[in-house]
Amino acid sequence: MATSSTISRVQVQEFLANKPPFNLLSENALKTQLVGKCQLLGYRTGQPLFEREKMPTQVAIIYQGQARVLGYDQRSQRHVSLQLAGPGEILGWAGLLRGMPCETALASTDLIAVTLPAADFLAILEAEPEFGEVFLECPAVSEIFELLSQEFARRAEVSSNLKELSNNVAENTVVINLPKGDKKPKN
Repeated sequence: MATSSTISRVQVQEFLANKPPFNLLSENALKTQLVGKCQLLGYRTGQPLFEREKMPTQVAIIYQGQARVLGYDQRSQRHVSLQLAGPGEILGWAGLLRGMPCETALASTDLIAVTLPAADFLAILEAEPEFGEVFLECPAVSEIFELLSQEFARRAEVSSNLKELSNNVAENTVVINLPKGDKKPKN
């Protein structure tokens, strides 16, 4: 496995340029706003990239290796494996955008991730609207699982397969973002 010291910024840029949604970025944004501000981090098998109880301070794009995305089932009080994420997949973004941590991800193999500080990621979303829409309009399976788990625990519903339901819902869901602030209905 290559180490982060043997991977150049040019290789990272080439890797991301062909992967959705990074292929929506202008060449300048990709080079200066993303690759220019990123850092390569290595994770050992079993090491957490993100924990559901902690707000992400960065996003991680898997460059090499795999990570297991976990959801926490409120009913059983256990983590459930939701998906295996591989090269090109982005982790940590949902908590940043929604302002609430919701993702646990563990390296399931030795892993190298391209990491970008939260503030820089949010700045790219604002500067590149087409790129930003990808994240603003689509939910992460971990946040769907979190919401369904809370609702089913509230209802004392125990028979449903939340993993399967979350994956089915994720495919057909569009997120609607409301403006921030205290909005009162007009009379």
